[in-house]
Amino acid sequence: MKHIDTTTWSVADFQAFVLLYLARIDGQPIDEEMEVIMAKVGSDTARSMRRQTDALSDYECIKVIGEERKRFYPDDKGAQDLMQELISLLMMDGKLTDFESTLLHRLTSLW
Repeated sequence: MKHIDTTTWSVADFQAFVLLYLARIDGQPIDEEMEVIMAKVGSDTARSMRRQTDALSDYECIKVIGEERKRFYPDDKGAQDLMQELISLLMMDGKLTDFESTLLHRLTSLW
């Protein structure tokens, strides 16, 4: 398993990592999502986190998300806020697929 150093990550870095991971999992081009993510966290942060998510497998990304979520969103309110951001991104195409819904459920089970 690859290791990435998250010790210098900010909340924006974590948000970008999670959002980019979810944007790529449905197999659709992420250009539109990338624009939204860049508007939210900044283009440099989004590009940096895209390189990191692209270098990791799904399993590795999920592991990073599970390990880092409590650092950036330590309470239930934070977890709910993050979940709303994720749902908003996944709903950009107007629907939440069964796969996306299952993945959201798996991510929340890590929290």
